[in-house]
Amino acid sequence: MHTTLIFQLLVLLVVANGAPVLVKKALGDQLAQPFDGGAVLPDGRPLFGSSKTVRGVVSSFLATPLVALLMGFQWEVGALVAGGAVAGDLFSSFVKRRLGFPPSSMALGLDQILRSRSFPLSLAFCSR
Repeated sequence: MHTTLIFQLLVLLVVANGAPVLVKKALGDQLAQPFDGGAVLPDGRPLFGSSKTVRGVVSSFLATPLVALLMGFQWEVGALVAGGAVAGDLFSSFVKRRLGFPPSSMALGLDQILRSRSFPLSLAFCSR
């Protein structure tokens, strides 16, 4: 496996996870609609929580394919990385809400593993 390819995909993973944070810092509470629409499950807890927003998902899916193109990849590679990162992040938030963790809290291991699930898929896609 090429070290450069691994580094480039890690950069895309950072973009996928970092774009929502940067957009939140830039916009504050503007356009921060909850991704789950405020849904509450029978356990009385939100589906994902208020920190998972449509704005964050959209920013990840816009920024990551754009950076992928700038790095010489097809935009689909960026979309794949963003999709994996977003899916992992949403699943992590879902599990943390079930366990009673507050929004934006850390769950060591759960957060890191699930957010990087797109990495092996991206490597396979780029290796073809």
